[in-house]
Amino acid sequence: MIKKIKLCLDNYLEFDSNKIFNNTDYLVVFGGAIRDIVANDQSTIKDIDIMCLPKSKQIAKDVLLNEGYKQYDLHSPDLFLLYSNIKCIFEPKTFVKDDKIVQLISPTVRNNPISFDNLKNGFFRILGNVDLSSSGLVYDGEELYESIINATYHCENKKFTILTDTEMYNKDRIIMRKINLFDKGWKEMRNNKNDLGQLRLEKIMAIRSNSLTMNNLRYKLKRNEIPFK
Repeated sequence: MIKKIKLCLDNYLEFDSNKIFNNTDYLVVFGGAIRDIVANDQSTIKDIDIMCLPKSKQIAKDVLLNEGYKQYDLHSPDLFLLYSNIKCIFEPKTFVKDDKIVQLISPTVRNNPISFDNLKNGFFRILGNVDLSSSGLVYDGEELYESIINATYHCENKKFTILTDTEMYNKDRIIMRKINLFDKGWKEMRNNKNDLGQLRLEKIMAIRSNSLTMNNLRYKLKRNEIPFK
């Protein structure tokens, strides 16, 4: 799966995706692109969302500009709807090359002063507060991680659960997101009595999954931190 993810990202970006990850610390690809690749829907990727902290963000920006992407002061309607109410990202940066779009996203800091620790907390808070189980996959250039339990299994089987108690949930936006998935042949799983048998099966599948948890990602990044500037 890791080789497949890298190949699909390379094809979309039109350059070696390793360039994005080299010399960075807190930088991951998450969201719809990883979901679509794992679900074998890579031809439907609309954009690539990258979560990163400031120093890594500058490195990624330089790579994109060197590869022919141009920066625009805009962001996609989906991203605007996602963050317009909760204000948890800081100035998302959009890069475009022909029909390819890359978003560089950084967390806001809730508490002063601005510090590396506060930024790291925001980084993991966003990744762990997505509104759909199918959005809970994170790729760091080497491994695939789950920020939501069963996310890998859900994507492989084109199933999703709505997560109404997370920061990213928006009752208006979720309708559009559900329709987009339904159009791709996805099925919604609800946490009710009729689905208890399926949920038990998913717990078994999650144990067998090759994906790693967000705690593994936390530990890995902690060992390779680049000091905040």
